[in-house]
Amino acid sequence: KGAKKQEETEAERAARRAKGPFLRGIVRSQEGLPVGGATVKVSGELGDNAILGLGELALAEEAVTTPGGAFQVPRGLWPISEMSIKVEARGFLPFEESGTPDRESGDASLGTFTLERCVVLAGRVVDADEQAVEGAQVRRIDRDDSGNRPAVMAFAESMGQIQVSKAETDADGRFELPFEAEGDYALVVEHPLHPKARIEGTTPAAGNEDLNIVVRFAPSARITGRLVGYPGGRENVSIRARLLAPDGEQEEPAFLR
Repeated sequence: KGAKKQEETEAERAARRAKGPFLRGIVRSQEGLPVGGATVKVSGELGDNAILGLGELALAEEAVTTPGGAFQVPRGLWPISEMSIKVEARGFLPFEESGTPDRESGDASLGTFTLERCVVLAGRVVDADEQAVEGAQVRRIDRDDSGNRPAVMAFAESMGQIQVSKAETDADGRFELPFEAEGDYALVVEHPLHPKARIEGTTPAAGNEDLNIVVRFAPSARITGRLVGYPGGRENVSIRARLLAPDGEQEEPAFLR
């Protein structure tokens, strides 16, 4: 009975949202062409003067543009003081802008948003035997970046404080970076069972795609063993393997180039 009531409540909510009022807009390319399939996220707060103490409520809506580049999201019943509009579309640089609707209530326009074309980079990650590697982490970095992330940088990235261009390979080893700026780049690829790999290149001009990138991991081996008598037990142990140079000195694992 409780589940039925919840289902009816969700249906009523969907019906109410379908009636509006709506916030509407248009997404176009820098050439003036409509951009269909773009994801638009609209968020904002209701303003300090909203009645009944509702000023802390936030607007958080998402829509996908039509083939004609149009989108609409429910705006709710309360005035919006300021909002953020974020737009993402494959082959275009991510776009974000702050603004206000052209009307305080009812259906309103957010205007037209123009996206700048960029580059799509995509390809496969394989092992030394040309077999697909699933679950590999692919990151784009500058060519002069070593690719080694300090712990504080990795933490900031995980918390969303630093935006990093990255992707994870699927079961066929495929990855895609759909919002890339043109220019020189390096791709760093990491997987728990393989040595880190790195390749360098230059993107095609904005508006184009490079979909045939192949990153190959160097041959690797799994080293296993047992550590005994360590104070504190296994929870406090971290073991790393390093390559040995011919003279016996330790080397950092080399990137595959």
